[in-house]
Amino acid sequence: MVNKIKVAESKKNVQIMHANASVVLVGVGFSPASYVGGDLIDKGIIHPDWNWKVTKSTSNQSASTVEFNEGRIIFALEKSKLTVIHNLFEKDEFSKSKLGDIAKSFLQLNKHLKFSSLGINFTAVVEVDEPSGYLKRNFLAEDKRVAGNYSVAQMNMNLAFVLGNQTVLTTSFVEGEVESRTPNENKQHQGVICVANFHREINAESNTSVIVDQLSQIENDRKVLEEILKSIF
Repeated sequence: MVNKIKVAESKKNVQIMHANASVVLVGVGFSPASYVGGDLIDKGIIHPDWNWKVTKSTSNQSASTVEFNEGRIIFALEKSKLTVIHNLFEKDEFSKSKLGDIAKSFLQLNKHLKFSSLGINFTAVVEVDEPSGYLKRNFLAEDKRVAGNYSVAQMNMNLAFVLGNQTVLTTSFVEGEVESRTPNENKQHQGVICVANFHREINAESNTSVIVDQLSQIENDRKVLEEILKSIF
């Protein structure tokens, strides 16, 4: 189980909007041509009672990509990597995400394969006042904003955290905006965009149950990320 980290409690009401989440499973010997469109439903990777519709499907010997529900869910398989993406358009949708279920079903069908690493990833926007120049104003000392005759025009930021149990969190921050969608409206969220990767190495001796347990950390990883973001911002 992943160790929970303790961070300072934020005194501000930080608004965080998740744009997407993904699972990346790296290994060898995957067969992309065997996972096309409706095959995912037939194989039990996508459950029929989810009522998902295939809206796009492409495949060859090297890679296959299947999109469900107008791109909300993307299943992309290469010979050495599985990527499952959930584009989170509605605020409460993460709690209903099937990312872990999809990856676990793929694992159960491919117990004979070897896996080397697992990535659980999030893209989120921290909504802040006056996002343009926010990172420079808040994370770069005023006397460091000028180098010789040149001023720092824009600042991006990368941070890494060692969380224990062979888990490393890397985060990248840029200023920008993302869009959220609901049945009634599309809304732009401006602020600092965070791209986060929880990286876990998989030992050669690890069996499928160990990886399944790691996949069960998706919700906990999201909470850890939010705690860190609230502490920083």
